Amino acid sequence: MKALVYEGAKKAVLEDVKEPKKKEGAVKLDIKYCGICGSDIGIYLGTHPRAKAPLVFGHEFLGIVAEDGQKFKKGDRVVPFPLLSCGQCRACRTGNEHVCNTLGLIGIDKDGGVNILDCEAISRALSDILDEADPIESSYIFEVASAGAERPLKRPGDFEQFMGSPVLLKTYKPVDGRKEFSGDLAGYDNGAVTLRIGEEEKRFEKDAVALVRLRCDF
Repeated sequence: MKALVYEGAKKAVLEDVKEPKKKEGAVKLDIKYCGICGSDIGIYLGTHPRAKAPLVFGHEFLGIVAEDGQKFKKGDRVVPFPLLSCGQCRACRTGNEHVCNTLGLIGIDKDGGVNILDCEAISRALSDILDEADPIESSYIFEVASAGAERPLKRPGDFEQFMGSPVLLKTYKPVDGRKEFSGDLAGYDNGAVTLRIGEEEKRFEKDAVALVRLRCDF
């Protein structure tokens, strides 16, 4: 089957992958739509701390059940639950699986959902059936929640995560006759931002920086 695979920094390839074997208590889905989350951008840029190549992209996806299962029937429209939790720790036992001690995520810690044919069998419970009949016959964008491909960087952790990534920086006042600069994020020090612009590095002090956001080049 076909899948979009992360093969290294700034390298995503649509390629043939082996169809996963069915697991007990799982159902197979035909994927219809998959969103692109801000974390997917970090993976593509090679800055995500956990994602390791090769990896199938995607954790915000929906599809149609391809075969009868214990809970779902063939043809049901579903949205998979992308969190991977242990089910045993205190957080999981009290209904707080989103803060599991060993929390993982499909598309980061295991192959995800950007598949043209089928996705890997989901061994955890799926969400409720999306709806009885798709109310939108034509193609549409299904967006769960995303900070955006060109999200602003605000916290020190944001700058650390996307170090080396292409960004756009805006200043409050003109610097060298302009207020916008594009380059690769090269440094962050208590609010001061350094960009690598061509072969040179330029530092912008905290009081001069109005905005720094990721920049996507297509």
